[in-house]
Amino acid sequence: RFGWSIEDFKEALKAPLAAINPVRFAGRLDPDSVLVIEAAEDSCIPASARERFWHAMGRPERVSYQYDHRVTFLAMTFLGGYDLQRQIHRFLDRTIVPRLVRYQAAQNDPGQR
Repeated sequence: RFGWSIEDFKEALKAPLAAINPVRFAGRLDPDSVLVIEAAEDSCIPASARERFWHAMGRPERVSYQYDHRVTFLAMTFLGGYDLQRQIHRFLDRTIVPRLVRYQAAQNDPGQR
């Protein structure tokens, strides 16, 4: 439509998207507290980009639905049996709950104050 090549398009978007590029934040997060959810057949985000992101994040736990972006979205709804919510809840139960219990125990331990 604008007569741009793919390279022109990439160059035009580079600066505006740099501020929100998630890879910029990769080293600031504990990979044990991250759950990556992806659509294996995603046509919006190429597999190579998802793989680079996953490595940059420190290889956190990953759930990959073997569908495209749209069908994977349905995993969050009753149409997908709320499978995605169950995946997230299991992750939070394994990661957040033990940290909360340790925090609460430390708060109640007079030797920790």
